Amino acid sequence: MSIYRQGLEPTPEDSTRSPTSVQQHETEAILASMLPKDPNEKPVLNRGDHFKFLSKLLFRGFSARYAVMDASQGWFMFWISQAFSVL
Repeated sequence: MSIYRQGLEPTPEDSTRSPTSVQQHETEAILASMLPKDPNEKPVLNRGDHFKFLSKLLFRGFSARYAVMDASQGWFMFWISQAFSVL
């Protein structure tokens, strides 16, 4: 079942508050605010934006922040190709 239909259930908490649990709660609130209010509303795929993003990665390469993932770049190319085929 899609998260769009079932919604988010808050992470179970105990009585101990910690910086991690506070951040978890804040993150869940941000994500919940991004979900549609109507559970029957269908998500929109912005094909144009996705196509631009994938094209940029394919033709310009990866930014410097991906240098530490050099060994994974073959997989990145595979997933970029897969994403193009789905679009």
